[in-house]
Amino acid sequence: MNDPELLKDLIKDFQSQKQALKTQMELVDPMAAAMHKPAAHRFIQAGFLLFLELFMWVLVVACFAVLVFGDKLYPFYYLSQIVHDNGLYSRYPQQDLSTLSWTIKGIIVFSGLLCFWIGRMLAKIRHKNHYISLSGKNLKLLMEQYFRRRTEIENLENKYPPALPSDPDSVIPPPKPHDDILL
Repeated sequence: MNDPELLKDLIKDFQSQKQALKTQMELVDPMAAAMHKPAAHRFIQAGFLLFLELFMWVLVVACFAVLVFGDKLYPFYYLSQIVHDNGLYSRYPQQDLSTLSWTIKGIIVFSGLLCFWIGRMLAKIRHKNHYISLSGKNLKLLMEQYFRRRTEIENLENKYPPALPSDPDSVIPPPKPHDDILL
C-alpha cells in the first residue's frame, strides 16, 4: 500500500461506515426494544385473539342456524305462532306482526354480519401481530449484527490508533517515503 490517496480513501470510507452504522443503530434500536415482548405475553395474546375469532365464527354459524331453524327454536317459535295466529289479527294488524317477524330476522342477519366482520378483523389483527413479532425478531438479529460490526470497528481503531483518526472529517495522511538517501 504505497499509494497515499488509496489509503486516504479507505480511511474516509471506514469513517463513513462508522458514522452510517451509528445512525442505523440509533434508528433501529428503539424499534427493536419497543417490539420485543416476552414469549408468554405473545402466546397469551395470540391465544386470546384466536379464542375470540373462533367465538365470532361460532356466532356467525349460530345466526345462520337461527334464520334457518327459527320456527323450531324455543324463543323464536313463539314469534312464528304470533305471526300465524288469526286471533291476534283482531287486536293487531297483520302487517305489524309480519313487520315484527322480519325486523327480528333482520336483527339476526345484521348480528351475523357484524360477527363475521369482527371475526375477519380479529384474524387480521392476529396475522398483523405475527408479522410484528417476526419483524421484532429480525430487528433483534439486525441489532446483533450491528453490535458485532461496531465491535470490529472499535477493534480496528484500537489496533491502528495513529492511522485512524477519531474525527470523521479528518484524515491523517500516511508518512511519505523519505528521499534522504542522497547524503
